[in-house]
Amino acid sequence: MLRTAGALSAFAAALAMPVIAQEEDARTVITHAGTLMANASASPMTEQSMVIIGDKIEAIEAGYVERDGAEIIDLKDEFALPRLFDSHSHMASQLGSDARLLTVENSDADWTLLDALFVTCPPPVPWS
Repeated sequence: MLRTAGALSAFAAALAMPVIAQEEDARTVITHAGTLMANASASPMTEQSMVIIGDKIEAIEAGYVERDGAEIIDLKDEFALPRLFDSHSHMASQLGSDARLLTVENSDADWTLLDALFVTCPPPVPWS
């Protein structure tokens, strides 16, 4: 019972660490976008700045703004699509020494669960 409580405490602390780190490391990044598509139902906007604090887009402002201490990413000649990410993954089916065997042993459900696990909690070391 004591080992379980200790393991749960360690797990809870590990989960909380990214939140603590984000609060301490809330740096400001400003992306200067030549063309910005921030809303799929509206036309793209030109000469816009995305103000990102920590991991959140806090504001989109007209023109190329600057703030003290902010990192500037220059995309003035680019088309930017904020919040667009690729959720497609092959994490669970990467080739390893046992890849051919796993192809036979694992069901589609096994691969789906492994993929979901590794996308949300990637292993600390590569597959061997």
